[in-house]
Amino acid sequence: MQTNIKKYIDKHADFTIQKRGINLLKDDAIEDFVIDIEKNEATFLVSGTYIYDVNIKNINGKIKSSCTCPYDWGGICKHEVASLLFLHNYLNDNSKEKNNLKHSAKKIKLEKTSSFSWKEIPDY
Repeated sequence: MQTNIKKYIDKHADFTIQKRGINLLKDDAIEDFVIDIEKNEATFLVSGTYIYDVNIKNINGKIKSSCTCPYDWGGICKHEVASLLFLHNYLNDNSKEKNNLKHSAKKIKLEKTSSFSWKEIPDY
């Protein structure tokens, strides 16, 4: 899926939007996220002018994304780019761990800690 993420970004975001998304990612604009392995989807809270919800789904190998921001210039917005890049990096960094989670169909929620790392929060 990592390669598909990059292709999806290149296809649906122009250079300016990609650059803005990269800057959002560098600025730690991802406030929180949930990855649901069973449903093959992820939800992100991304800070911008407001906090926006970004949803990413992998349906039969095809990525679909949406954002609650008012961007309507065609293609995907910078919040989606930041979220997709974060997901790409996260999957690359944790590919062995993610393979184990796929078998357990476990839903994970992670939050930032003061050290800018991520920790798993139990699902209640």
